Amino acid sequence: MKNPYQEIQSLIQENKGHDAISLIESIDWPDNLSIQKHSWKAQAHLIEKESKSALDEIIYAIRIAKKTKNQKAYTALKKLQQKATSLSIAQKSLKNKSPPTDPIAIAIELFESDPQSAIRDLQVLKEKADTECDPKNRVLTRLALAHHKPIQSVMIEEATAIADQEGDHNLITAVKKTLLQLNIPIQPHIF
Repeated sequence: MKNPYQEIQSLIQENKGHDAISLIESIDWPDNLSIQKHSWKAQAHLIEKESKSALDEIIYAIRIAKKTKNQKAYTALKKLQQKATSLSIAQKSLKNKSPPTDPIAIAIELFESDPQSAIRDLQVLKEKADTECDPKNRVLTRLALAHHKPIQSVMIEEATAIADQEGDHNLITAVKKTLLQLNIPIQPHIF
């Protein structure tokens, strides 16, 4: 049978955060292992995406590491703190992000979960923009469709031609940013 410390490490490696937290809280910890206790508890909270609780544990462990002049633990805890801070920032930005209302933005978000539906939706929006002679949406739908490799070059060419024809600097910039995002070399415009 594993000792409780090995069991905690196993639970963390198996991504069983709640189980690890329960075990950690059930142990009467000696003072010389308090850094490990808080570090493991922070890692368990990170597994459960509980960034605030993880940061609380890390800060407490950092204080102990400073007080005991444990540089190795301090360095490791600072790395763990960066990870927890990144998670916290990501969670806050997702929480504050409102869902898109623009049909093109909705279709782009759909790309990750259901690319075929996104392509279908964008094709419909592209046809609508063409019918309505709406240059902005003609360019934007093509740029969104350019994320689909099989039609990427055709969509980029069409978006570039429309943006150039309109002479709209915002549309030209949108094409350029999409090219950079897709790692496509930008061809110089020859007059």
